[in-house]
Amino acid sequence: MRFNFTFNKEQDTQKDLVLQVTALTYLQDALVNERYEECADLIRAAKEYGATLAEIRTILAEAARGNAKNRQAKTPARVTGRKRI
Repeated sequence: MRFNFTFNKEQDTQKDLVLQVTALTYLQDALVNERYEECADLIRAAKEYGATLAEIRTILAEAARGNAKNRQAKTPARVTGRKRI
């Protein structure tokens, strides 16, 4: 028996977009929850599915800004020597 497969390029592109967004979402989640050991694999997967460096850098930058804000908020005022507002 012979199998004839036809591939719809539009459907493949849409599938890659879904996988790309999923990989980027998982990367963002891993960064927020400080599971840094997962990040390299998730970045690799996102690139494989078509994510651009700009998209990845944006997620990394947002996570860095968010973590810095969280660290500052968690630091007691007496340790930093500053008054909290």
